[in-house]
Amino acid sequence: MQTPAVLPQTYSRYIKQLKPLTSISGVLQRHLRIIVYIYRISTKNAIKAIRAIFLQRSTIVVALFAYLCEVVPNLARNTTKHLLELKAKGLSSETWRILIAPLQADRSPIFMIRLVATLNVLNPLFMKALYPHIDGEYFLFTTTFLAGLISSLLHFPRFQQLKIENDRFYTFDWTCILATKAIDSVISATVSPHLSSQTNDMADLLVILVSTYCVMTAWWLRPKRLSPQMVNWITKMTRIDPRVQKGVQQLHQDSINGASFEAFQTFAYQKGKNLQTRDLIQHDRIPCEVLHEFTTESCCKHALDNFVSQFASSLKLYSYINLFTFVFFRGFKGNLKKLLIKTVKSSLFVSSLTTIHWGCICLVRNYHPRWYGQKFWDILGIRVGSALAGLSVLFESAKRRNDLMLFITPKALGTFFEATDNDERRKWETIAFSVSFAVLVAFARSSPKRLRGVVGQGLSYMVK
Repeated sequence: MQTPAVLPQTYSRYIKQLKPLTSISGVLQRHLRIIVYIYRISTKNAIKAIRAIFLQRSTIVVALFAYLCEVVPNLARNTTKHLLELKAKGLSSETWRILIAPLQADRSPIFMIRLVATLNVLNPLFMKALYPHIDGEYFLFTTTFLAGLISSLLHFPRFQQLKIENDRFYTFDWTCILATKAIDSVISATVSPHLSSQTNDMADLLVILVSTYCVMTAWWLRPKRLSPQMVNWITKMTRIDPRVQKGVQQLHQDSINGASFEAFQTFAYQKGKNLQTRDLIQHDRIPCEVLHEFTTESCCKHALDNFVSQFASSLKLYSYINLFTFVFFRGFKGNLKKLLIKTVKSSLFVSSLTTIHWGCICLVRNYHPRWYGQKFWDILGIRVGSALAGLSVLFESAKRRNDLMLFITPKALGTFFEATDNDERRKWETIAFSVSFAVLVAFARSSPKRLRGVVGQGLSYMVK
């Protein structure tokens, strides 16, 4: 059976009927191509955006540093504990908890990732917006400062709210550290270049003396101005019995009566001393033997004993630290003589600090004009000792003094404020943290040499 032939007229009619379908198909194909093209572009842009925000060097380095700072000490402490107890049970589970704990929203690694990632996003936007309006010399500093300021204002309040519920000093200490470093960077950039090196060294020494005075006076008289960790650290370093510290606080707060010397009376009783020594009201002043913790009546012998014992313990500690660094970090490369001198200097710094402190206390309270009452001279002796104890830093090198200054100055700054939790304090803390962080990252990216010390070099390396 033959297929009927299609006439030309019929074929042309079929073609006309199929034209609308062909045009619709073409339109659909074009739209699909456009959709696929847009999808590919958006995917590439999304990948680029993710890389630009989260996979930048600064974000990765900051996150890794914050993570290691939280994990390594806890991991070392937990492992050492199990080794000393000869117990392997529970080690793996505790190690796993330590490793994943910093990944929670209220921990510093996540906060640092958000902070630096937002900084990296905003910085190019401010560059594009302000390019025609700011001089090239200040362009990078200004744009980075604005990006850091906005990033901090966005993320710090939430982090503050999460941390302050458990530790009211946590974000407060962070803020004091950043504020101190920011002020130091501004002064280094504006004032220091116009001064001689000797003047700058004298200024650093003066800052150390004032900071030591603030911290030690607060430890004696107002310990609530310091964090519990700092109070415990000073107590261990000075080897002063907390009961003596408590008695001095009562002496500072109260007049001379039985209640004000309750801590001294209890302390004397626990040391097994006679009633006349315990009943301190019978004395015109507190005997130095009580402040010496009944080790000796001689002030010179007490100061010398403190120096010898602290020098021996500090020498042992710094020997281990410097030897560990020499072996594992320097690979036995370096000058052993310099290493020994460095160890002795650090030991002299710690031991002489307490010796100068106690020497001034006993000198002032025993040899003074007959003005005012004995309580005035007792408290003045503590203040003078706290001020001059910082002279012990002269045993250290100039570089080491700079690092010590950047350690103690934030603590001194914190003694001027009450670490109470209220809305006003949180607002001012947020402003101080945000401005300080913005200043530091701006210097780190525009003029990294302006950031002094180990902290400054570390920050420059992380955010550049």
